[in-house]
Parts: sequence; structure tokens; C-alpha cells
Amino acid sequence: MRKVRRHRVSGAGFGRRYALALGVTIALVVVVILGVEVLISQKLASVPRVNLSLAPVPSGGANYLLVGSDTRSFVSNSSQQAQFGSTANTQGQRSDTIMVLHTESSGPSLLVSIPRDLWVNVPGQGMNKINAAYDTSPQKLVDTISADLNVPINHFVSVDFATFQKIVDAVGSVPVYFPTAARDSFSDLNIPAGGCYQLNGAQALEFVRSRDMQVLDPTTHQWKYLDAVPDIGRIGRQQQFVREIAKVALDSVLSDPFKATTLVNNVTSELTLDAGFSRGDLFTLVDAFRAVNPSDPTQLQTETLPWQNGPTQQGQDVLYLRQPGADQVLAALRDFGGGSASPSGATSAIPTSSVRVRVLNGSGVNGAAASTLTALEKAGFVGAGTGNNPQGQIPTSQIRYPSGNAAAATLLSNYDPGSHLVVDDSVAPGTVDFVLGRAFTGLTTPTTAGASAPTTPPSTTPVGPQPGSLAPVPGAC
Repeated sequence: MRKVRRHRVSGAGFGRRYALALGVTIALVVVVILGVEVLISQKLASVPRVNLSLAPVPSGGANYLLVGSDTRSFVSNSSQQAQFGSTANTQGQRSDTIMVLHTESSGPSLLVSIPRDLWVNVPGQGMNKINAAYDTSPQKLVDTISADLNVPINHFVSVDFATFQKIVDAVGSVPVYFPTAARDSFSDLNIPAGGCYQLNGAQALEFVRSRDMQVLDPTTHQWKYLDAVPDIGRIGRQQQFVREIAKVALDSVLSDPFKATTLVNNVTSELTLDAGFSRGDLFTLVDAFRAVNPSDPTQLQTETLPWQNGPTQQGQDVLYLRQPGADQVLAALRDFGGGSASPSGATSAIPTSSVRVRVLNGSGVNGAAASTLTALEKAGFVGAGTGNNPQGQIPTSQIRYPSGNAAAATLLSNYDPGSHLVVDDSVAPGTVDFVLGRAFTGLTTPTTAGASAPTTPPSTTPVGPQPGSLAPVPGAC
């Protein structure tokens, strides 16, 4: 038998080999980075541009208007027409998604979603839904946000259906947990049974566009609509999906540095940008999302501009700004001085320990009141019992409070931004009734100035599947 000769490796020899391996690794990373930088410069030179009148970029950061457009102008073949339709049956362009990414050099970034059904004054056109402004032109949407909301826009980024698909396909797939079967006949979403699904580009588009999602109730075995307010339900899913796709993209690049060039090649040229958008701006966007952790949003905070229901307009269901929360979020988008990226925390000067909360179940989900009260007590609120809502099930959660207790109700509303504030003098003095509606999917946990320290990380979206909830959760696999 042939003996295997063993070689002893001296400490010096190991050190030389380690240094050589480290040097090769560093050189490889540098080559990849330089290659990506050159590729980015080349791709940005060919990206479609739109000339816009924008606010000057401040020294401390910038506001990036991110728009998901439903235009079909890109459709050029029968396959795309079968999937997306054509300009013949869907004319113009509307904004499926409107977000403002607020970046600061001295703090975390803030991503604010603007409901597309928000009733605003469109300059030169009068009152209308904000997504109608984009139907006129990107400039009209910029002008509307600047004039009606008093938020300066410094850069513009637009993504259409085909671009979104390519972005997801470039990173591979994005995991989404569905507690039960789900469908949407308008977006073509079709999930046959509950479980974890790796969504490709086409499936992800069906998911984030869904405004009429139905879920199969495992108790009644009946299909029911998931969202009491479709636009708001979709915004929540989009925010969670943005977090998850950013994480997937980062993990993908870290595991395979050469994949960075694939991402740049497949994604960058598919965007539509303002004429002044530079390579530095692209790196700012990347930096805003690079530290994303779907269960710990301290690096990128997400908010939905506070809204409330109100009278219909021109036969349409529309949304209105809810104050004072909306003004505080908008003020954060105007401030580039640092420390402004926690608008939820500006609403209350009282601690959670001074607020007594009774939770009433109007959601139709067994045990929801008890589990919600437990979560509120962990956040510092004082429990005042649970029960069923005497009026039965309601579509959207309500915070009922007696006259003079508005501060307590406003503080509690930070933990469920979709709830409605209702003055109700039948509520016990010093107490707030939190009535859970069918749209309730779990508490959010804002970083509030007056709140007792929460036992979980600050979050603007529920982390993981919520007990009793049928809402799908990106990344919870």
C-alpha cells in the first residue's frame, strides 16, 4: 500500500498562504466593484429620462419620488399583450404605487406611501384623486405633492410592470407566506393553498398589485375579501415586499459578488429617471435599502401617510388626510436636519403607562382581543379588559374615546394607523376602547417619544404571521 506522505505546515507557511488567499479575495472584490461602477455608468447613460422641474437638492439628503406605473406603453408583442393588456384597452398611465423615499446623511431613511385614492387639489385641474395627477404627467404628480402636501421632490424614479418583473427575476424569487388560499381575479393572483411560496417576477407583480384579494376562510370554507380598504391593504403588502426584496437582493450579492453585475445589467436600464439623476443618487438609493431587515426596520422606516374615510366625491370612494398624524409625517419629509425619521413618535407627549385600554373584538377572529391586549400591555399600556363589540363585526378598527381623552386615543392610533378615531362619551372616563375590525392584521410598534420601552424592536409592519390573521406575509417562511 502506498503511503501518503504528510506535510507539516509551519505557522509562517500558513500565514503566507492565508495572506495570499486574503489578497486574492480583496483583489476579486475590488475587480467586481470597479466593474459594477463602470457598468453602472454605462447603463445610466442609456436609461430613459424625463425632464422635470424639481426642487433643488438640499445638502443634508433628498426626497425621491418612487412611482409604480400601470402604463402599457411598453407592450410590443403578443405575449406581453396577453399578460398585461395593451394601450387599446388600458389607455394613459396611473400610479399603482406612490412612495416618497426620504434620505438623510445623518440618520435612517424614511419610506412614506401615499394612498392613491387620497383626495387632493391637482394644480390647474381642481380636486381629484392623487393618482389622476400622474395620468396627466409625471410633472403634474410632482407639482401636486409639492403644492398640496408641501413636500419638495428632488428626484423621480418610475417602474412599470415589465421592469418590476425583471427586478424580481434578477434576484431570483421572493418568499411570501400565505396562511390560506388566496386569489384576485383582477391581478390574476392565484394561490391554491396555504404555505410558503417563492414568487417569481410575474407572481410577485400579481401579489403587489392586488387590491381585491380574497382569502379562503378555513373555518367557514368561504371566500372573503381580505381588505376593508383595498388601497391601504395593498400599501401594507407593498411595504413589506419592498423590505423583503431588498434583503433578498443583498443576500444574493453577498453570496455571489458577480451577481451584482447581473442585477445592474437587468435592472438599471429598465428604470425611468429624472434628467438630473446621477450615479451618486443611485448609490444613495442602494444605501437606503442595503441594511434592510424585514423584522427590524430601524435602518429603513416605513410609514403610510395617515388617512381617514369621508364623504364620496363624484361617485367615488376617496380618502382624506387624518390629522394631526399626517402633518407630522409630512413635516418629517421636509426636514433634512437629522432626527426627523420617526414621525410616529411626534404625536404624543404622554406615556403609554397613563393610558387604559379595553379591547373589543369586532374582527370575527376568535381570541384576537385577548392577544391584542397582551401585546398592548407589553408596550406599556394598562389593560382594562376585553369583550366582544356590541355592534358586532366592523370592517375597519375604531378607537373610541370620551371627550377630553384625545391624546390617549392619538397615542394608541400609532399602534394601528389604519384605525378610525371616534368620539364616544359612553366610553368609561379615562379609558379608550380599541375595537378590532375585520381588516386588523396586527399591531405596529412605532418609536414614540412618550411610550414606555417596548419589548420588541420598533416596527411599522407586523413581524411574521399574526395569530388568527389570514393576511399573507412576505419573508415569513
